Amino acid sequence: MSTYQTLKGLKVKFLDSATSGDRAKEGEIFYNSSGPNIASHIAVASVSSGTSMNTGRNAMGTSASTGASAFAAGGNPNDTEHYDGSGWSEGTAINTDRRYLAGCGTLTAGLIFGGNKAPLPTLSGDTEEYDGSTWTESGDLNTTRQFMSRAGTQTAALAAGGTAGPGQVNNSEEYNGTSWTEGDNLNTTRSYFSGCGTQTAGLCVAGATPGGNSALVEEYDGTSWSEQGNVNTARQIVAAAGPQTAAVSAGGKISSTSLSTAIEEYDGSAHSTSPATLTTGRNAAGGSGDSSNMVIFGGGSQPGQTTHTEEFNKSIFTRTAGAWSSGEALNQIRRVGAGTGTQTSGMVFGGLDTSTGLGHTEQYDGTDWTEVGDLNTARGKLGSATAGSQTAALGFGGSTTEPSNPAIVNNSEEFNGTSWAEGDNLNTARYVLAGAGTQTAGLGFGGYTTSTNRDESEEYNGTSWSEGDNLNTARGYLAGCGTQTAGLAIQGFQDGGEGEVSKVEEYNGTSWSEVTNVPFTSRKNCAAGIQTNAITFAGHNNKTDVAGYDGTTWSTRPSMATGRDFASGFGTATAAVCAGGDGGSPGDEGVNTVEEFTGETLAATAKTIDFD
Repeated sequence: MSTYQTLKGLKVKFLDSATSGDRAKEGEIFYNSSGPNIASHIAVASVSSGTSMNTGRNAMGTSASTGASAFAAGGNPNDTEHYDGSGWSEGTAINTDRRYLAGCGTLTAGLIFGGNKAPLPTLSGDTEEYDGSTWTESGDLNTTRQFMSRAGTQTAALAAGGTAGPGQVNNSEEYNGTSWTEGDNLNTTRSYFSGCGTQTAGLCVAGATPGGNSALVEEYDGTSWSEQGNVNTARQIVAAAGPQTAAVSAGGKISSTSLSTAIEEYDGSAHSTSPATLTTGRNAAGGSGDSSNMVIFGGGSQPGQTTHTEEFNKSIFTRTAGAWSSGEALNQIRRVGAGTGTQTSGMVFGGLDTSTGLGHTEQYDGTDWTEVGDLNTARGKLGSATAGSQTAALGFGGSTTEPSNPAIVNNSEEFNGTSWAEGDNLNTARYVLAGAGTQTAGLGFGGYTTSTNRDESEEYNGTSWSEGDNLNTARGYLAGCGTQTAGLAIQGFQDGGEGEVSKVEEYNGTSWSEVTNVPFTSRKNCAAGIQTNAITFAGHNNKTDVAGYDGTTWSTRPSMATGRDFASGFGTATAAVCAGGDGGSPGDEGVNTVEEFTGETLAATAKTIDFD
């Protein structure tokens, strides 16, 4: 009789709860010591929406790396974008602008080759290598071509088939890190297809033959091509990723009016249709990753190109994509107010109602807003210590009137959870400024005095304000977050013809330094988080764009449902709140609507085994 120790070839786990993280394995048997049930982890195939690309594109060169990271190069624009599993950030432009090219490798050791370049319809054999920062030209393909299949790495790549001149070709070429040499011919001439795997264990999938769409699959062993199990649906320009024995193909073009949402999995012998499907049908999309975690991005949709990103995940984890959702509305309509705290323990205060300053304060517990004591000086366009709390908040500066003749103030106020008390005055009276820190270690910076941008920053110690280092770029209408010694100044409006900017600066408690810009310009925006994990959202002209920061790079995040500017924002990079604001129209009195952001989550799945 079999024992539990030999079930699935794995020992029973004696745990207080279901396994998770590194301990979790598909098929692992375990039980909860608080009850009699035995359980096992099961793999779940799912597709979740990722953050959109900065630029819609198709027929691009992409990485073929493992995990949810990728690059996308060319395909109409000649720039490069990086995907880090959460969002997209800008990279360096390729040397030769082209589309219908191929790519392989990783984010930091990538390769692109072939395609179609100007003046159209000039075919390209150009090859470029990528180190994550710079593209370097290398040896050309022997056969200039487009719409080819690809596989491999930066130093051991494979190009097969495609269109060369007026017709399709069946030859393949191998790259050794310097030059291309001829390999074996495909058994079936075709183009408009994709591939994955390695140079010595490559796979090419589907495509178009002279006779129409193809379901054919061929494998390469480094010497010759052999036909294997076909895909279930004949189609062209699919996205493919993974090794030869565990590959995934997604999407593709079935006809001039039909784009596929199907995902097929290959086990080295046969293809099976996954129960998970893409939400957006597309062709010529990018695909990178492996059989358990593949990212599908961009591509041609109907009509035009899409920026949509999706992740295919097959594991013991259920992935829930990051998203914005509606929260409970404010009691008071307001715009240009301030915010502080967390998603489940935050507050907003001040603002403007048409042209009149508000002292109104509300606390948020993640479900409901509760009115508490008003500011002593009703005002909007004020700064706040964004890392404060419901019981220790700090507001400073601002204007008591709006719009053409603002009455600028310099006083600050401290909140104790119930009421506001006067604090020390700022050294420089200003409005539309930003802040960071706490009630006893606060930071205020930027803003406007009448009609002049300011670069001053000031530090608050709970008693008085003192001058800090100046911003490198004077600006108002900016956002801030972080602490007094690790703060961020994000975007804003710069005088002198610059206008709306994407600039970001970090404060270390002594000086400001410029860091990577946000992928888009904005002003009247919000921010939340810390210096190494922040988010910026909303902004002028009903902006819905969102970007996240990891301490080094800014990348896109899921867009807001409703555009607004001059909102109150607070929280963290993965649990933020955007409250109130206006729609950017002249005479707009503001709104009281609220949106909440929740970052991507993973949860281990387990199935209870019935004793019966």
